[in-house]
Amino acid sequence: MVGKIIHLRQNYHFGPEEIAMYLKRYHDVTISKSGVWRILNRLDMGRLPASQRYKRHDRRRKRYEKQLPGHRVQIDVKFIEPLASMPQGRRGGRNKYFQFTAIDDCTRLRVLRIYPTLDQNTAIQFLDYVIQRLPFQVEVIQTDNVAEFQSAFHWHVLDHNIPLADLTQTDVDMWLSESRDRRHVRLFLRWAHQRRLTGKHEVPDRPRDEPHRWWTETEHWTQLQRCLHDEALPADVRATGALVLLYGMPITRIATLTRSDLTDGIEPRLLMGTHPAALPPVVYQLLLRQAERAEPNSAIGRVPPRTAWLFPGYAAGTHRSAADLARKLRLHELPARTGRNTAPLALAADLPASVLSETLGLSITAALKWTRRATRDWNAYLAARPTPRLNTGPPTKTNSASGPPPEFKADAY
Repeated sequence: MVGKIIHLRQNYHFGPEEIAMYLKRYHDVTISKSGVWRILNRLDMGRLPASQRYKRHDRRRKRYEKQLPGHRVQIDVKFIEPLASMPQGRRGGRNKYFQFTAIDDCTRLRVLRIYPTLDQNTAIQFLDYVIQRLPFQVEVIQTDNVAEFQSAFHWHVLDHNIPLADLTQTDVDMWLSESRDRRHVRLFLRWAHQRRLTGKHEVPDRPRDEPHRWWTETEHWTQLQRCLHDEALPADVRATGALVLLYGMPITRIATLTRSDLTDGIEPRLLMGTHPAALPPVVYQLLLRQAERAEPNSAIGRVPPRTAWLFPGYAAGTHRSAADLARKLRLHELPARTGRNTAPLALAADLPASVLSETLGLSITAALKWTRRATRDWNAYLAARPTPRLNTGPPTKTNSASGPPPEFKADAY
């Protein structure tokens, strides 16, 4: 039952009441919502990310609307999937068709038309058709910044005495709350401002949500034991999973590891970023086994590659793609994102930010964020460090020689 609760919380973001209702309806399991809440709190899954928390109705964003018909008409284009009944083109394939749609923001009246081509001339024809069909005057046209709505379409709109956009910053913010396409709208607003078509508007970057996929300590330990000792797993999956679960290394960095990044000696090390990190012996043996099996998979000859990749790709001289490694991890029930979130959090609970930054090759800012998530106060650690005691007494035969006195060495080290 606990596994089902974790699954519903992580994948569907259900609250305690929804989880209790779901278990009762689909699994015939009766549990109170307070019982679900206690389980979630015990697993540190009680709080959802800010973007997924419940918001009161008076604080929710409301859809942008106008009370006057024709104040704003939005035009969009969709591609129509070819049907078997459609005639074939000259090259044997089905002809493509495009649906132009215009929607009035106030009355929600729609005007639709299908065209066989997608260009500015087609967009101009559709605009004339919209103006003819709507029973009121169009004041503002809103479009996306795509190829069919460029300069020729813009000048045709002005010929009808229709402003392309009379946007305010509030309009931009409301539109961004419903849309995800920030990069293109930022370029479009910059283009319109440079041509004095609208004022200067800001498109803020999308706020990043806090990581919300974690493994419990038991789950983390179980998955790590699989990677270290399960001989049924492929060697590349075991090596990749061990690095993700122990150090939270990105898959993109693991895919580009070379044999030169792995150094042996009294204490084996692996280069992570700019600093080599110590490796446990069992992880070092996994990487050595992977390095011995790392032969080029190319079918075109067996020319030794210039770079000895730990995870060679299918083309000669290339490394394995990060997407392929992540796919293999998912096939063996080792999701990389969950492991990457859990590993730094586990280390941050035992290491200060400076040590965590040097160990994992993170920036100090990223290390501080992980330390805050682990909610560990390191003031006690700083206060408990031994303070060197200098010898302030008269010079003696012992401390007149070069170097610190013996008691200083013992206290400092």
